[in-house]
Amino acid sequence: MSAGMGWVQAACLYFVREHGADDAPPTTLDIAAYVYRVKPTTGGHSDAWHVAVKRALANLRRQGLVVSRPAGSGRLSAGRRRAPA
Repeated sequence: MSAGMGWVQAACLYFVREHGADDAPPTTLDIAAYVYRVKPTTGGHSDAWHVAVKRALANLRRQGLVVSRPAGSGRLSAGRRRAPA
């Protein structure tokens, strides 16, 4: 039996609910910056933080609490990164 939602999942869910309806929906990096309280433009996040956020979002998606934006919408789908051009 699950122990419930962890703090990363709870923070991700809060951020997505607050910003998911914006014209430009948040990326996983935006969400990671919020969860770990770093500025998204400084690159101050670690890969481990990004992976933790992607894992949390995947769990929330399986529970039906968040929905990914379609690929090619101009924003990253939750849990995916584009290769550098």
